[in-house]
Amino acid sequence: LARASQAKDLSRARVAAAAATNRCAMMLATRVVFCAATTAMAFQQQHRARHARRTALRAEADDVNALMTQLNAAVAAEDFRAAATLKKQLDAARGGDAGGDESGGGDWA
Repeated sequence: LARASQAKDLSRARVAAAAATNRCAMMLATRVVFCAATTAMAFQQQHRARHARRTALRAEADDVNALMTQLNAAVAAEDFRAAATLKKQLDAARGGDAGGDESGGGDWA
């Protein structure tokens, strides 16, 4: 009878140890998954920010290219009032006096 009681106690201890091991393993797995998900979200946010900056820079470059095309067309058509307006818009888009080859002084109008 005593052996049966000891065997039951040993069996219960093994079950309790196994349950504790399973709980620890689950907690560890949960933490690993949480860390992986957090890291992935951080990288996604960085990627989105870089993508937004690149998109904005491309849009600005497209605006400058369109203004340059319009400016060249206005000068070719000898519409110097429109060219002066486009030149001011181009300088503003470039951030003031760009210092480029078309940055000569004077009033075009």
